[in-house]
Amino acid sequence: MTRMLLVLTGCLAIASSAFAMTNLLTDGGFEAGAWKLTKWDYGEATHEFTAEARTGAKAVKLTGISGEKAAINVICHSPAVDVKEGQEYVLSLWYRTSGGTGAYVSVLTYKQPWVTAQWKTPTTTYANRVLPPAEQWMPWTWRFRAAPGSVQLIAMVRCHGVGTVWYDDVALFPATAAQVRLIEPGTITALPDQRRLKAGISVSEDAARWNAVLLDAKTGKPLALQEGSQRQAAVELSYRAGDGTRLAMVLEDAAAKAVLATAEVTAPPLIEFQMLSPRYRNSIYLSLQPKSVRGRLTCAADAALRKGMAYAVRLDNGPPTEWKPIEAVSDLAVPLPATLTGKSLAIAVDLKGIPGRERLSATLKVVPRATAGREVVFGDHNETLVDGKPFFPAGFYGMPIGVQSDAIAQAGYNAALTYNANVDFCQKWLDDCQRLGLLGMVSVPHPFVGKFDEAKLREAIRAVKQHPALLGYYLFDEPSPGKPGQTPAELRRVYEVVADEDPYHPIGVCINQPDVTDDYADCYDVVMPDPYPVLKIIRPMTYVSDRMDVSREALRDRKPVWVVPQAFGWDVIQGIDDPERYRTPTPEQERCMTYLALAHGARGVMYYCYHVYTRYDAEKKKAGGWPYALGGYLPDQQPKLWAALAQLGAEMKRLGPALAQPESQSGIAGTVHWRLLPSGEGEWLLAVNADETKPASAVIPLTGRKADSVAVVFGPGAASAAERGVKVDLPPLGTVAAVVRAK
Repeated sequence: MTRMLLVLTGCLAIASSAFAMTNLLTDGGFEAGAWKLTKWDYGEATHEFTAEARTGAKAVKLTGISGEKAAINVICHSPAVDVKEGQEYVLSLWYRTSGGTGAYVSVLTYKQPWVTAQWKTPTTTYANRVLPPAEQWMPWTWRFRAAPGSVQLIAMVRCHGVGTVWYDDVALFPATAAQVRLIEPGTITALPDQRRLKAGISVSEDAARWNAVLLDAKTGKPLALQEGSQRQAAVELSYRAGDGTRLAMVLEDAAAKAVLATAEVTAPPLIEFQMLSPRYRNSIYLSLQPKSVRGRLTCAADAALRKGMAYAVRLDNGPPTEWKPIEAVSDLAVPLPATLTGKSLAIAVDLKGIPGRERLSATLKVVPRATAGREVVFGDHNETLVDGKPFFPAGFYGMPIGVQSDAIAQAGYNAALTYNANVDFCQKWLDDCQRLGLLGMVSVPHPFVGKFDEAKLREAIRAVKQHPALLGYYLFDEPSPGKPGQTPAELRRVYEVVADEDPYHPIGVCINQPDVTDDYADCYDVVMPDPYPVLKIIRPMTYVSDRMDVSREALRDRKPVWVVPQAFGWDVIQGIDDPERYRTPTPEQERCMTYLALAHGARGVMYYCYHVYTRYDAEKKKAGGWPYALGGYLPDQQPKLWAALAQLGAEMKRLGPALAQPESQSGIAGTVHWRLLPSGEGEWLLAVNADETKPASAVIPLTGRKADSVAVVFGPGAASAAERGVKVDLPPLGTVAAVVRAK
């Protein structure tokens, strides 16, 4: 499911004579022919400016006919527009599709003024988004930050598959130009489903008139509208919608009909109960000796309707607690009995005064202590617990069996992952992990996604589940929802069997398309995004932190995120067509990527990859074989990179106890990203400068406290006590880790 706004709607034609807000893109409505049509591949396709427009006289129409002989990649791109590095922008447009899923949008930013000759102008980033099918005109927005060094930008609307895509009313605004801030998404004012939405609207230009429109995201039906022209305004819309209805709040320029800002809305249920603890697999692990269970009761009714509503809580069929009035949010905690018997525990919330609802409930699985092997679970704050003790996993994909892997443990790492799914191999590989003091993830379940056999799957899991070096299971690498053998349903059935057979080890999936993170949310316990920024078309280092934020937001922080940083390059592979496509990171880039992930809440780090391919065999590829030849491993093949990774291993070993703690504080100050972690030594401050060319300084706030001492442990940056916190001074891509004692 995409995390961007995607709603069906018709054109809302509200008459206005006011001036439109300034669209940074020239000719966003395609009326003057300033945009250029082109093709980058030679699949059979057509492109044209058409009269089938949403507004005005023209729109862009891109049609992919056949991709049999070559890939379809038909494009219409904007003239170049000046941008400011580090500034956030919002790209918006309207589109519709027919007969396929080929809608695709790109933003390219450049480090010098763009010239058309063969597209050779050096880029600072090249980012893409895939849009789902839409039978009617749909608005779409994309918020992004111009990478460091950016001076110009080009927007592309594209078709990269069979089918037709129409685009119209494309706009680019600074992110500060307009904002929607939801205050109340759907407070119920009259039963059963009359609701009130409250939001704050801000626009940066007094002359612009706007329409705040609430739409049904499925039917496109407008449910409510408010017009205005104030720079700051409170919006209150009355609408009717059933529980769970997907809605869209759209702030539209009344004159130009361009989308200025959006907010996704779901009509909340009248009453809802959610478990807060335990969260992991909805299970009580007796080895953790929990004392209580915690939940949250949320009521969408306004204060007047809530009068007379009350709740009481009971465990299984026991007596209820005392009755309490229902508030908008009611947190509850229920002590657990000293001894839990049975395989499950029911939590019931009895209700009074709510029409048609007498009880809400949740059932928790009771998991006994493991009789053999380790217990690896996640705490309520997504921290990893191994046999009840905090553990911060840090290691590598591609660890072999043998002395070649000794360097991983010697560098201070504690985890590894193998793609190999063979049970006999995995048993021997786990033996080697145990020899090195590592915990390992195995890919034993992977073959069963495409060829499901429950009996054989359970047999395979039984063969490894009690191994003392087992960290967890690697279910799939970079699945795509539209491909057979990779769909969420296919992964989910394997996940459920593995989780049932082995409740003591988590299951991970690597996701390379951020928009599908929540599509697969029921298929894993830990998500592993792999943001690779060091490419021929360079992405900013903040691609790593952005992917971390997107993953955490998609999961609402209810599952951990283990990052997979880039530790490879094709520039060492002989015979490959495009050796510059992936470039080997510099030591500074590797440190920056790692610290950005840590600053944005990574609960584990698994670098790709310890093994190094050095030769590509095109003939093997043509014959359907694996074309990459192994040349060795990072210590011997990439010594400079390995030196940086070995240092990072030592740092994460020292930082591990703090990184595994349940809570922390974090923030961004300019190009400096930081995180404060409580520890027995005081507080660890991690800070990193994401700018590749300029040094940066920032003061990290210590709310209500003053730094008594600051001791830099790992550089190359500097840190010192300041009047309102801790001052850090960082070179380009620089990092610092310091122990702060405050009072």
